[in-house]
Amino acid sequence: MIIKYPTCGHAGCTGHVGKFSSCLDEVLWESTLDGADETFGDTDWHGHYAMLYVGDDPSWVATPESSETPLKPPPGVYVVFTAPSGWVSVDHLGNQPGVMADYEARYADIRKAYEAWSAEEDY
Repeated sequence: MIIKYPTCGHAGCTGHVGKFSSCLDEVLWESTLDGADETFGDTDWHGHYAMLYVGDDPSWVATPESSETPLKPPPGVYVVFTAPSGWVSVDHLGNQPGVMADYEARYADIRKAYEAWSAEEDY
C-alpha cells in the first residue's frame, strides 16, 4: 500500500506531514533561521515569531526539502510562528507599504499622545 501525503500544489511537492503545511511555509521558516530581518519572541513557552520582508528580487529562490523544484515566495510581509510543539504557521500580511500604512493608521493616536508626553517631559 502506498501512502500519499497531502500536497500544497507547489510543483514537485512530495507532500507534507509534520511541522509544515506547505512548501512556502518551509522556505520562509528556513529563511528566518538565517537571520532574515528581525526576530522576537520567547522560544521556551510562547514559541518563536519572526517578521520577514520578501522583496521582488528574482534571485531570491529556495528549494524546500519536500520538493525538487525551487520556489520564489511572493513579495510581501510575512509573520512566521513556530509553536513550542514545533508546528509552523505563516501569515502573509500584504505588501510592505500597505502593512506600514495600516500600522500608522492603527497607532497614530497612540504615537501622537506619546510624542506630546515626551515633549512635555523633555525626553
